[in-house]
Amino acid sequence: MGLERQQILSQFIKAMKKFHKYLDRIASKEIESSLPRLSEIAIEPTKVSMEQDLEKAARQAEADMKSDLKGVIDPELLEQYANGGKKSSKSKTDNDSGRKRGKGYQGSRSNKKKKFQH
Repeated sequence: MGLERQQILSQFIKAMKKFHKYLDRIASKEIESSLPRLSEIAIEPTKVSMEQDLEKAARQAEADMKSDLKGVIDPELLEQYANGGKKSSKSKTDNDSGRKRGKGYQGSRSNKKKKFQH
């Protein structure tokens, strides 16, 4: 035939691709025939609007959160932090209110000698 090795290999690959496509089509047709047909599902609107449903869910979530917090937060434990109607002592920031406020960060000078550019 006078064909080179590369030509024979390319023809073989081409034939194998066609054979693979043929077998794949046969297998997919067989699988499709065994699958049940899809039926149309009628979608009807619900009686409750989306906003009403969301509001109901929000109220339920808030009620659940409140009931969870009631068990966790004990008023007797919080009394130690209560002000009790007394005047609170001034904090350090209140006492220092007469000072001038400067920069929060004061850098230090470098010890390196600078090179002059002329």
